[in-house]
Amino acid sequence: MRERILSIARAFVDRGRLDALERIFDLSLDLFFIAGLDGRYKRVNPAAVRTLGFSEEQLLSRPFLDFVHPDDRPASEDVVETLRRGDDIEQFENRYLCDDGSFRWLQWNTQRLPEKGLLLCAARDVTDRRRAEEEQAALRRVATLVASGAEPAEVFAAVAEEARVVLCADATIMGRLDSDSKGGTIVGRAGGRADWIPLGSRWNQEQVDPLVAVLRTGRPARLDHARDTPANVLDLGREGAMRSGVVTPIVVNGRLWGALGITSAAGVLPAETEGRMQAFTELIGTAIGNTDSRAQLLASRARVVAAADDARRRIERDLHDGTQQQLVALALELRAVEAEIPTERPDLKAALGRAAAGLGRATDDLQTISRGIHPAILSRGGIGPALRSLVRRAGVPVKLCVNGTERLPERVEVAAYYIVSEGLSNAAKHAGASAVHVDLTARQAVVEVTIRDDGVGGADPDRGSGLVGLRDRVEALGGTIEIISPAGQGTCLLARLPLDRDDRSST
Repeated sequence: MRERILSIARAFVDRGRLDALERIFDLSLDLFFIAGLDGRYKRVNPAAVRTLGFSEEQLLSRPFLDFVHPDDRPASEDVVETLRRGDDIEQFENRYLCDDGSFRWLQWNTQRLPEKGLLLCAARDVTDRRRAEEEQAALRRVATLVASGAEPAEVFAAVAEEARVVLCADATIMGRLDSDSKGGTIVGRAGGRADWIPLGSRWNQEQVDPLVAVLRTGRPARLDHARDTPANVLDLGREGAMRSGVVTPIVVNGRLWGALGITSAAGVLPAETEGRMQAFTELIGTAIGNTDSRAQLLASRARVVAAADDARRRIERDLHDGTQQQLVALALELRAVEAEIPTERPDLKAALGRAAAGLGRATDDLQTISRGIHPAILSRGGIGPALRSLVRRAGVPVKLCVNGTERLPERVEVAAYYIVSEGLSNAAKHAGASAVHVDLTARQAVVEVTIRDDGVGGADPDRGSGLVGLRDRVEALGGTIEIISPAGQGTCLLARLPLDRDDRSST
């Protein structure tokens, strides 16, 4: 439609019918401009004045590229240069500055009037469409990150960065409300001006700050340095560089979760900012809720695994210190009585010997059961000796390689032990393997456990409670487990367990 109107307008110019051109300019709902190849507007229509907020005199007084968003200026300069060379540009889009400091997306069509050195330009405001596209794209990127199992800190950083881009801010911060609603923590930030605010920074309800005000009232708050006192948390420019800031609440599952704040150093944020931010936080609230749910699930898994390990440890200790010691003592007493039996009673002596031998076998069986519940050697000697003990009892030849002799955190050692135990058990019972290779390597940030066999392959990781339990244990630690088992080509189990520096220092 705009192309048709431009063609009609050009025909009127060619025929000198400027009165008809004036009517098109005045009545059109689209923005119309007559521009010179010198880079300045010669005429603008009322729709352009209404949309951009500048007066006609203001639009005519500056080079038109001055109104283009800095990020879009290089591409717009290329378009102008193309038109100056006499080539056609069918359509392009860029962001245009408005009088209130905001930017509008404009979609342009042009007609050249080379004999007059002019350009006829028509533009349609497509801001709502572009914003919706940008917000949906941002939401998809965050949702993909959440679905990939990213840590909450990574998700919050992504949300802050997406908000900064979508809302054209200089810096963004995210604050999360404490469960008791008496304070909160900075959990995300983006933009160079936010770098000096440490993640994990705390605040309380006594502070005078827009962020605190939002978390206290659940309503948006604004701070403009031109009118108000500088903020605490939102004073991202330090030496007065921040001109304006807006904070809006983040609501997750109907409850106030935290707040998102953006700042501008260029000028006062437009009046529409609060509405745009609220719409964005509504879109992003589901992703934040999913991240929280996953974090809570992992924490719950970790608590369940830790509780089970504690119970195993107590049972092993009770068996070792109680039942096993009683059986050993009883077996010794029987042997002592056996030694006192007269030689003329060989039948009684043999019966006592069989009873003592049975008690010995029962003690050995109980020791094996106790070791399966929780390996005492793991607590005493660490993962290396514990794995070597497993290898000696394996029903298949095993080549073991443990890289690194230092102790690992107990939760990691226990997980690695049970991974190898389950892997060796499966190789012996189901794989028909003639050899198994077990490798454990502790790097700076991760422990890798690899179990490879030359068996029949075709293992299904979704079948069998053992592998399901291993996955729960590994994922509870924030790790991953992968099983590759093509039919006829053996099985490879690879587990990665995160290992923090704090974990190392605490062992």
